[in-house]
Amino acid sequence: MLLKQSLFQSVVDRLEDENEENREEDGHDDQATSFRIMGLGTGFVKETGSAEASLQTVQSLYDDFLEDVPLPEEPQPPVMPAHLSRLTPDEIRDDLGLSDEDDLQSLALKRRSFARLNHPDRVNAAFREQANQRMTLANQMIDQALQRLARNRPD
Repeated sequence: MLLKQSLFQSVVDRLEDENEENREEDGHDDQATSFRIMGLGTGFVKETGSAEASLQTVQSLYDDFLEDVPLPEEPQPPVMPAHLSRLTPDEIRDDLGLSDEDDLQSLALKRRSFARLNHPDRVNAAFREQANQRMTLANQMIDQALQRLARNRPD
C-alpha cells in the first residue's frame, strides 16, 4: 500500500497494471475486440406457428385440465335455529327462565347466557331481525325484573 492511498485503490491500481501487462503479452487491443457471451446467440423462446394456433392449443389444454377438476357444490342456504322462531313474550320468558327468586347476580348471568345464543352479531345475517326482537324483549324483561328488585329491596 502506498502512502495516502486506500487499500481498495491500491488493489484497483494493481489490477489495472496486470491487465495492461496481459494485453501487451497477448498483443490484443481491447478496443478492437467486442464483448460477446458465448452460447447465447439464439433466443430463449421457441418460435411457433400462428398466434391463433397457439391460442387453440392453450384452450384445449385448459379444457383438458378442467375436465379433471370437480365443480364446487352450491352453498346450502342457512337453516334458522329453532329458538329464533320463538318471538312471543311468554316464549322468551320461558327461555330466560325468569322467576321471582332471581337476584342481581342470577339476572346478570341469565342476560349473558341469553345474549350468547341470541345476540344479532352472533347469528347469520338472514336471521338478525328475529335475534334483535328476541334480545330486545329479553332485555326489557330483565330490566323490569331489576326494577322490581330495586323497589322491593329494604334500604
